[in-house]
Order: sequence, then structure tokens, then C-alpha cells
Amino acid sequence: VGLRPLSNVRFMRSHDPDNTVDLGGSYQTNQKLEATVGRDGYAAVSATSQAFDPYYYSSGGKQAIVMYYSDDPRAKATFGLWGLAPSDIYDPRVYDEPANRGDTIS
Repeated sequence: VGLRPLSNVRFMRSHDPDNTVDLGGSYQTNQKLEATVGRDGYAAVSATSQAFDPYYYSSGGKQAIVMYYSDDPRAKATFGLWGLAPSDIYDPRVYDEPANRGDTIS
């Protein structure tokens, strides 16, 4: 893009993890920062469906889990604090102030 090198380039992957809504489950999920590059050598964040929703019963007592994982040393894993947040790549929650390892939100 132009003649000058780009700097402060960021990439973000995000989604709304309504894991089991298609089977009558809840829009609420339990999100957890599983690992950080600094402590674990990789970044991972998970979203787990609610126990005792219709999916739980139809799957024999299992909860649906979605996980994002990266072993890129620059990776950061996090989750928003409400709704479909973080809203954009420059939200402090994404790079500057991400969740801490073990943090959860429902």
C-alpha cells in the first residue's frame, strides 16, 4: 500500500460463540483465557456452552467448546467484557489490556 512500509499493523479474528443456539441452547457462553504466549508459549481462548441446555442433554451430558489457538509469539488471546466486544482491533482489550490467563466471563 504505497511506497512506505506499514507499521502497527494488527490482525484480529473474532466471533460470537453462540455454540448451541442452533439446537435450542443459550446465547450465553462461558469464555476463558486458557493460555498466554508469555506464560505458556501459545495463546488460547475458549467459549463453552452452558451445562443443562438442550445440547447438553442431547449430547449425553457434553458441553460444546469453541477454541482459538495460536503459537505465533506475537499472538494475544482475549474476550470482550459485554456483547459483541471488543468492537474493533484498536479496543485496548485486544492488544494493550487483554484478559489475563485464567480470566473468565459468562
